[in-house]
Amino acid sequence: MEGIKDTDENPNNVILLYTGRSQSKNTNGGAIDNWNREHVWAKSHGDFGTRMGPGTDLHHLKATDVSVNSSTGNKDFDIGGSFHKEATQCRFDSDS
Repeated sequence: MEGIKDTDENPNNVILLYTGRSQSKNTNGGAIDNWNREHVWAKSHGDFGTRMGPGTDLHHLKATDVSVNSSTGNKDFDIGGSFHKEATQCRFDSDS
């Protein structure tokens, strides 16, 4: 989490992937409207774990709203679907 606080800082906030919202970098956790880390490449497509290397590479990790991150699951990026209620510029469907 510490690296994300630096790479996505604005200056005391982080910019959340998908929503674009600027939020206090100290509100990371599991509660509603907290942020957590998103593995941009779904771990289920190749679980890199949390050891040094790809599992902790900041190129693979971004700050996201907890509930938005939860709804992405292990879906792939794609075009189409319905707009997400919190990430209003993002679309999703059953597999993307």
